[in-house]
Parts: sequence; structure tokens; C-alpha cells
Amino acid sequence: MPTQLHATSLEIAFRRIWQMVNKTEHQPIYQFRPCLPRQFRVDAAFPHVRLAIELEGGIWLRDRNKGHASPKELLASMLKNNWMVVHGWRILRYEAGDLEKRPVQVVEEILDVIERSRVWGPMQKPLPLDGELKC
Repeated sequence: MPTQLHATSLEIAFRRIWQMVNKTEHQPIYQFRPCLPRQFRVDAAFPHVRLAIELEGGIWLRDRNKGHASPKELLASMLKNNWMVVHGWRILRYEAGDLEKRPVQVVEEILDVIERSRVWGPMQKPLPLDGELKC
């Protein structure tokens, strides 16, 4: 696994849950940068099926000018999500309560989307994973 610039406690919790619950060969790439016209980073991704996982931290802070609940961060997330969807990606978003209260269901939801990706139409055709993805 590549060295991470700065893993949040929510990202660390997701990694632990994924390792404990996931019993498949599917492994996310953390802090992934999709090959898109705009540069974004997602918390975790399964690029071969164009699935991004976003972990929403700080949404319950009282100060609405901090964390993901701030207007600036909310607008940035909306822009990123829309760009990714327009370019064929699917995005699942989770917050700390999801990881604490329903960790098994979170992993099962992600695996379900990965498995269903095989039957989706041509626009959702999985990307080849022959080493590095080329932009």
C-alpha cells in the first residue's frame, strides 16, 4: 500500500473495518486520483469498476465553517461528485456513524456494487487494471 499523505481517523477506521469484514480479493486504492479533466482525490476507490468511496468527516461539528459541513467544503464535494458521475463513476458516501453502527453493512454495500458492476451497460464497462491507469 502506498504511503499516505495524511490519513484521517475516519479513513483509518474504514481501513480496519475493510480488512476485518472483507473476505474477497477486492481491495481499494486509498487517496486515489481518478483520471478526469479536473484533479480530485477520493478517500478510497475501486477504479476497475469506477467506484469511489467518500468518508464524510466533521459533518456533525457545531461550527458550520469547519469540516465537511462548511459551505466551502460542501460545494467542493458537490463539484467533485458531479464531475465523477458525469465521467462514469459511482460514489458511495459514509460518515463515522455508519462505520460505528453498521460496519458489516457498509462493506456489503460496497461489495454489492462491485459485483453488480459486471452486469451494467457499456457506459459502466470496467476499466482494465494492467498496472498503472493511464490518463
